Amino acid sequence: MPLQLDKPTKVYPFVTGRTKIDQVQGQLEGAIAAVWPTADIVSAPEDADFALIWARPEIALFEDDREGVSLSLDPRDNGVDVDRVQEIEKTVPTLLVVNATNPWLLAELEPEAQAVAVTFEIKPEHLLRSLSGEDGGPAGRLPMTLPVSAQAIADSPRDVPGKFLGDEYAYRDRDGNLYSYGFGLTL
Repeated sequence: MPLQLDKPTKVYPFVTGRTKIDQVQGQLEGAIAAVWPTADIVSAPEDADFALIWARPEIALFEDDREGVSLSLDPRDNGVDVDRVQEIEKTVPTLLVVNATNPWLLAELEPEAQAVAVTFEIKPEHLLRSLSGEDGGPAGRLPMTLPVSAQAIADSPRDVPGKFLGDEYAYRDRDGNLYSYGFGLTL
């Protein structure tokens, strides 16, 4: 990063999640064509210079919040094809973008990614412009702590936000970054 929108690049875009994935995939590909005219969208990661994965896990509160249904923060339980993400990350350098509507578990998604960005329901055009450095580039701080594991969630007090649970609760990536409340980039 930043993405070089004036440089010819072969990109493999992949959207994965629970709902409207084909629609969002089409929107992302349309945004690449509109915002990044020098990019060539390829249909296989092995043909790409890099992959852009947009993981969009989702908990449907009115469907999932009932007896016997887990409100898991594991992306696998919320529509993300984690196995495919891992395959892509092992094949080509990957920019992983995670839509953080909840404090998702990243342990299976992040380790092989070259870079990680977090979104909060951004339009694909704005995502690409931000990742290319427009308007100062990507910036922001996590408004929540991303937990290290499902066990950490299970062991935590139910009435205490993750930001008050200490470093052992927060996810730490391979570079040592702690995904705790306030972590991120600023302009």
